[in-house]
Amino acid sequence: MLFNVFGRMLQIERSQNEWRAYHPSNDGKRRPSSLVIPEFIKEEELIQYLTDIFHENASALHPEVLKVR
Repeated sequence: MLFNVFGRMLQIERSQNEWRAYHPSNDGKRRPSSLVIPEFIKEEELIQYLTDIFHENASALHPEVLKVR
């Protein structure tokens, strides 16, 4: 899944019973994120979780977290 988190892209995958987050780049590569998402967070709760964690990054230009795909 790809999210626009207040203007920054974040890719999140479920691998076995844990979430893994990555910072994608324009050349198709990605680097691991230090973001920890508890395993009990459900997919439908990710937007709210990301909003809660990164709310200080909100701006008038990027006021919300959006699921891109």
